[in-house]
Amino acid sequence: MIFLGIGYLIIFLKRYGYSSVGYNFFLGAISIQWYIIVAGCLSHRGTTGFDIDINIKSLITGLFAAAVVLISFGVYMGKVSRIQLLVIMVIEIVMYAVNEFIVLEELQVADIGGSMIVHMFACYFGMAVTFVLRRPEDTNNNPKEAPVYHSDLFAMIGSLFLWLYWPSFNSILVAPGNDKQRAVINTYLSLTACTVSVFATSAFVNKEKLQMAHVQNAVLAGGVAVGTTANMLIQPWGAILLGTLAGIISVCGFYYVQPYLNEKLKLHDTCGVHNLHGMPGLLGALAGVVAAKLADVDDYKDRYS
Repeated sequence: MIFLGIGYLIIFLKRYGYSSVGYNFFLGAISIQWYIIVAGCLSHRGTTGFDIDINIKSLITGLFAAAVVLISFGVYMGKVSRIQLLVIMVIEIVMYAVNEFIVLEELQVADIGGSMIVHMFACYFGMAVTFVLRRPEDTNNNPKEAPVYHSDLFAMIGSLFLWLYWPSFNSILVAPGNDKQRAVINTYLSLTACTVSVFATSAFVNKEKLQMAHVQNAVLAGGVAVGTTANMLIQPWGAILLGTLAGIISVCGFYYVQPYLNEKLKLHDTCGVHNLHGMPGLLGALAGVVAAKLADVDDYKDRYS
């Protein structure tokens, strides 16, 4: 999912296809290794002469960390060298591991699908990097930032792959049983609702025409938005509502917010990461607050509803 899905999703640029897939592969592979080291050191903080445990869970969380780096890469893709990418990755993994430790271990925040610690963190870290590295030629009208027919088709392969496997991403760390079932069901319902709302909203804002960027990216926003509450009792209507809102927000982000950020704040977002991961991630965080507030211990028994 991380290497193939994200790798093909960001292949849409007509003059950056080889680099986007290649750097995606390189950054993902090295991020996993660096995260295992950093997270292992954090888990043994205050001690000396320790061994870092490597198991299936550490590999999975390493993939989550790789996803963070690759999502951020989508913001500043095409604007940095390979050495800069490596330096950014080293810094980002350290900051991500510290943030993850504080949020999940110290604050005990529930975020099983990473709406906050993965998607929001990756988005706004990438936005901060692109703000620092902004250049005069970074505009939405740059001819180099355009797709061609076959690059859009390859990007759709990545989008479909991510869409199909997103429930596994949101449920992989959930304990077996009804909690895992809830995570899969809620994610699928949110994704399907999001897809419908994306097609409707895209046709509405584009005067009955669909825009490929919306179909490739915004249909995944439902998986992002439901990440925090995936294993919670939000009920099917809650998952559908989250997906619907995420699709609308994501399409409006591509159509209205992204041009505004680029023109007014000089925040150039190559792949529209803010629209797919930032705003839907914020929606998921707010949904998590509401779900946690309404949660009752008696509700979370060995059943779905």
